[in-house]
Amino acid sequence: MNLRLRITLLILALLVVGVVTVVGQSLNTAREEISSEVESTRLLVSQLLTLIGNPEIAEANASLSQDFMEKLASLTNVRHFDVDIVGPGDQGVLSDESGESQIQAPDWFMDLLALDEDLLIGSYVDENGGTVLIRTDPTDEINEIWDEVRASMSARLSGLVVFNLLLYLVLGYWLRPVPQIISGLEGVVKGDYSHRIPKAGLPELNSIIEMVNRLTGVLGSTRVENERLAIQSLTIQEQERRRLAQELHDSLGQSVSAIKAMAVSISMRTQDSDPMLATNARNIEKISDEAYKSVRDMMAWLRPAVLDELGLELALQQMVDDWNVHHEDTFCRLNIYGDFSSLDEHQRINLYRIVQECLTNIAKYAKAEKVDVVLSGKEIITLQIRDDGLGFDAEKNSKGMGLGGIRNRVTSLQGTIELTTRPGKGTIMQIEIPRHPQPFRVERRRSTDLPQDAAALPADNYEI
Repeated sequence: MNLRLRITLLILALLVVGVVTVVGQSLNTAREEISSEVESTRLLVSQLLTLIGNPEIAEANASLSQDFMEKLASLTNVRHFDVDIVGPGDQGVLSDESGESQIQAPDWFMDLLALDEDLLIGSYVDENGGTVLIRTDPTDEINEIWDEVRASMSARLSGLVVFNLLLYLVLGYWLRPVPQIISGLEGVVKGDYSHRIPKAGLPELNSIIEMVNRLTGVLGSTRVENERLAIQSLTIQEQERRRLAQELHDSLGQSVSAIKAMAVSISMRTQDSDPMLATNARNIEKISDEAYKSVRDMMAWLRPAVLDELGLELALQQMVDDWNVHHEDTFCRLNIYGDFSSLDEHQRINLYRIVQECLTNIAKYAKAEKVDVVLSGKEIITLQIRDDGLGFDAEKNSKGMGLGGIRNRVTSLQGTIELTTRPGKGTIMQIEIPRHPQPFRVERRRSTDLPQDAAALPADNYEI
């Protein structure tokens, strides 16, 4: 239940309580007025009959008194009371010709009035032993009060409906910016810092909107700065790796080559004169070969020469082939669709490093039997790496296993990364980057130019 509806229902509940209280007070006042009217009418008639029944008055006006009693008993449709004269020995029962059957108020209203029945019927015994039954009839008062209460309740309920409808509309107008604020915050959570929320009518909401807009602006500037720093950091890192690879090649590599050359020379010159020295020289030669191979592997890891000389496609193919040689229990298949020779150096080296880091993680943690690396796309380049290994909980391990470095590289390429994994169900990582990056990151559609044959790669072991 949203805030708008809660406020409306709360005020409605308070108003209903107020109306019920007012109606209750009105009913209590009505009950007191009816009781007072009934009592006054009953006393008036009783006093009148008592006065007529006074012996002194009765002797002086016997015929007048008798006629008055008969006419009084014959009266009908008289407001407020009903009189019936019962002879000696007869049981006094008033006829139901009173207004009780003419009461227009419903039963629940009569129950709320709770009139005292003892006040409605009284009796008087005349001198001849007859009984005069007096029933006070508050029908007219009850109908009048019911008409007043009904009109008052109808007016109040109509007012409540109109008031709450207007209140709901006004609250909707005042709180109109709230969904926009929520949408803006959801965009911030998703990484969209370009959206700005327009000002609202309420000062309090304007303050919140201003702070949200300022927050998105700061976060957007911070992200741009982080992307710039990430690119700079990765550029410096690759430059340092290139320098180290060059140093290894120029110093350590040449030194190992020189040691090997001297060992070969010693072996050849002492082969006949000093067989033991020749044997040791051949051992040094073998150790030099192993050392040079290690140096060459380190240089290839620091800066793959094939990437600069032959391009991204052949560099990835060589990486996958070497990886398959060293991991006999897992087979990696590389599929490349499209031409990527136009990519700049920054894009080539980072795509290469992403694949390299993913294959390292798969070898360490996944225990997979099959790995697929798919590179495709035209304007939006898609790199998908999937395995049928153990998988993991992305929420708990999203910062581990080299994923932070991969995200930094994707950020430097102005790309997006989507990771789909579950324990025991393998892992799918899909990265999308623009072939022609913009100075600032903009919204991009998802790649739809993935070739049919690439999308149809065997996926029976990749259920996530």
